[in-house]
Amino acid sequence: MDDQAAAQWARGTIRSEMTKRGMTYADLARELAARGVVDTEKNLANKVARGTFSAAFFFQCMEAIQVTVLHLDVLDMHGTYSRVVKMVQAGLDADEKGRDSE
Repeated sequence: MDDQAAAQWARGTIRSEMTKRGMTYADLARELAARGVVDTEKNLANKVARGTFSAAFFFQCMEAIQVTVLHLDVLDMHGTYSRVVKMVQAGLDADEKGRDSE
């Protein structure tokens, strides 16, 4: 996964977890401040939109959003898994055709 894809995944994860819980950036700012991470709603929105933040910030957000389980299905999210499955299936199809001609 390249840097751009990683940033997209991190940004999307924070946004989707906030959406699942009906949280706004104002809510996130309040929850982070309660944990000692002080930032404005606007700055948080910009930081998340860029997706270029530290792993520490990502996990602080996950804690503030109250995420207790996070599935790291990065491969599937970026289509890599789908491409691998197609390649394997294509290989299996070729093998089966080869066996049919024997």
